[in-house]
Amino acid sequence: DGNLPSGEAMCRQFLYGQKFFEAEFGEKCDTLWLPDTFGYAAQIPQIARSSGCKYFMTIKLSWNLINKPDFSTFWWEALDGSRVLSHMPPSGSYNEQVRVEEIVNGAKQFKDRDRCNDAMFVYGTGDGGGGPTENMVKRLQLLESVEGLPKVKMGSPQDFFKKIEPLGDEFLTWWGELYFEMHRGTFTTQAAIK
Repeated sequence: DGNLPSGEAMCRQFLYGQKFFEAEFGEKCDTLWLPDTFGYAAQIPQIARSSGCKYFMTIKLSWNLINKPDFSTFWWEALDGSRVLSHMPPSGSYNEQVRVEEIVNGAKQFKDRDRCNDAMFVYGTGDGGGGPTENMVKRLQLLESVEGLPKVKMGSPQDFFKKIEPLGDEFLTWWGELYFEMHRGTFTTQAAIK
């Protein structure tokens, strides 16, 4: 949840998350990956930057009912001026199955053509924690060289963000809270209500 926890609780999560990441992988994580969160408090870029994260990825805001974002890639700025380079994959899903129509639709929905040529395509079985299947990976490898389709290439979030980071002056800036206009009234501390 990006709305209810206090700043202190959020800082603690980043602290322990970075300690785990460093112990397991030998380096700190530089990407805040929150594809399925119901909104984002204004101080998150400040806390993320303070903990070593300079990139942010989400999907949910593309589901907004009224105020759909006018961008796929942007700077998200906290109240103190801290910024994270942010991206919302234009397909609007983290459960893509690597079908041609998903790639084409993602390219059609990409909102930054005048600023950037690159967007993420997030695939796998997200809501169940299943991740990508072997068939999805094979399909993506096959689609890397199909003429007439948007170009696809497997890579890490870091590969993506490092590629687009030099274009940083081109991207728009969003200041403050990122409000999610769906799933209203879902906040509770009572598990039985969830």
